[in-house]
Amino acid sequence: MTTAYVLNAKKDIKFEDLPEIVTTKFGEKYVFDEFQEKDFSGLCEIFKEVVEEGKSYPQDFCDESSFRAYFLSHNCFVVRKIDNEAVVAGIYIKPNFPGRSAHIANAGLVIKMDYRKKALGDILMEKWQSMGKRLGFEAAYSNLVFATNTAMIKLMQRHGFVKVGQLP
Repeated sequence: MTTAYVLNAKKDIKFEDLPEIVTTKFGEKYVFDEFQEKDFSGLCEIFKEVVEEGKSYPQDFCDESSFRAYFLSHNCFVVRKIDNEAVVAGIYIKPNFPGRSAHIANAGLVIKMDYRKKALGDILMEKWQSMGKRLGFEAAYSNLVFATNTAMIKLMQRHGFVKVGQLP
């Protein structure tokens, strides 16, 4: 996937407090961590699953190289199961715009279908905000949230985001 912008480079920040055990509102525990190469195939499969669903990302298809270029170009984090370290969700955080507007963060969230409705979206939204600040971002902005992606719309509203417009 190409972009009209050349974004600022990935921020090289050490997250010494990661990995971290996180607990959902249902009491389920997972590991939140920086993406590691061992997470590649699991996270790529989740992204492919989400793209094929057709409700949330504009890509028509996804192969490994396009996934790496799109999802892993900047800071990426994963949620893993504690017992077997299987990746069940992920989030990238990167500038939404270049240059003087690079202080505005954008994020992409993906959750394995079998793990939806388990409050992992809430964990990812909280991490977007906290990790975004640690990465030096001053604001968060989401675009391309499809009207058919009602789960994401509700999730964003729960976390204080406001809808500013809608395109046909």
